[in-house]
Amino acid sequence: MLLVLKANWSLDHHHLAKVGTEFPRFLERIQGDICGLIHPPCGPFRYFIVLVDASTRWSHTCLLSTCNLAFARLLAQIIRLRV
Repeated sequence: MLLVLKANWSLDHHHLAKVGTEFPRFLERIQGDICGLIHPPCGPFRYFIVLVDASTRWSHTCLLSTCNLAFARLLAQIIRLRV
């Protein structure tokens, strides 16, 4: 499984990876982005994470109170989808 997480993604599309003729299986390559600081904060949440599966374009977004929770949320989501 290849995981790509980027912080502070910009709208410049020159950095997007070229997939070419490669067709990964579901959850083989997940791309993620941590965004924040949300202003004004939404309760205790200051960040959000967006996850996208490269093969199916499945996506998931969740709120985070700190950036430290990103990996735990990613693992929890993968476990939920694998079961």
